[in-house]
Amino acid sequence: MADDVMTNAEIGRVLERVESAIVSHGGKLDAIIVQTTKTNGRVDRHDDQLRDIEQTVGWAWRLVIGLNVTVIGGVVVWWVTH
Repeated sequence: MADDVMTNAEIGRVLERVESAIVSHGGKLDAIIVQTTKTNGRVDRHDDQLRDIEQTVGWAWRLVIGLNVTVIGGVVVWWVTH
């Protein structure tokens, strides 16, 4: 049941999509409904893919920073003890 709850960011994205659809279709409700129905599945999959990519990049940067800190720490310890 908790998976059904939308975050503020997701609600914001939905509102932005609705606003842009209203502007691009000149306020024609039928055109908005048809366009939303056609693209809804693709947009959801695209958002999921972007979220996965962002998470992967975030973890990659953390790994790179962690490795750099480990190497620098090892060099400092070696330099102090020798």
